This record gives sequence, structure tokens and C-alpha cells, in this order.
Amino acid sequence: MNRGLLVRLAVCLLSFSFCLYSYLNAQNMVTERKMKLPQIAKEIRTTREEIKRLHYEIERFENPSHLLELSASSQFTHLKHPLVKDVLTVHEGIALRKQKSTLAAVGK
Repeated sequence: MNRGLLVRLAVCLLSFSFCLYSYLNAQNMVTERKMKLPQIAKEIRTTREEIKRLHYEIERFENPSHLLELSASSQFTHLKHPLVKDVLTVHEGIALRKQKSTLAAVGK
């Protein structure tokens, strides 16, 4: 009888120890992640600021006055504006109708 009781107590103690270990391990993982959270938040803030700065740089570079300044520089003097006859204009609705009719004719 005492032996059965000792076995039960040992099993209960082992299961309690395992549950306690699992709980403490989970708490340690949560604490570790909480410690990393400010660093990750700082990286996100830095990345967002970099994205804003790059958007500003793109807008500044694509500014028409800046592009005109670039076209006047010696580096881009070989470039010229296209003539009206060189510009190809495609109207969206007509191109789509022609494409659909061509696909329908090919499909038959």
C-alpha cells in the first residue's frame, strides 16, 4: 500500500514539476520577446523615416523644374524632345475593341 502511494506521489510530483517548468519556460520566452520589442519598434520607426525620406527624394528629383535643370546640363545635351510625328497615341477603348475582335476571329 505504501509503495502504491509513493508511486502516485512521484507521478504527481513529476507532472507538477513538468507543468511548472513549462510555465516558467513560456514566461521566459514572453519576457525575452518583450525585451526585443523596443528594438524592433525602433527599427520600424527608422525604416518608416527612411521611406519618407526616399519619397521626398523621388518627388524632388521628378520635380519638373529639376528635370528642366538636368536637361540643360552638359551631361544630357545629346537628348532631344520628340517631335509630334514621333509620338504614338493609342486610345484605350479602340485598342481594346480591336483586340477583342481579333481574339474572337482567331478563336473561331
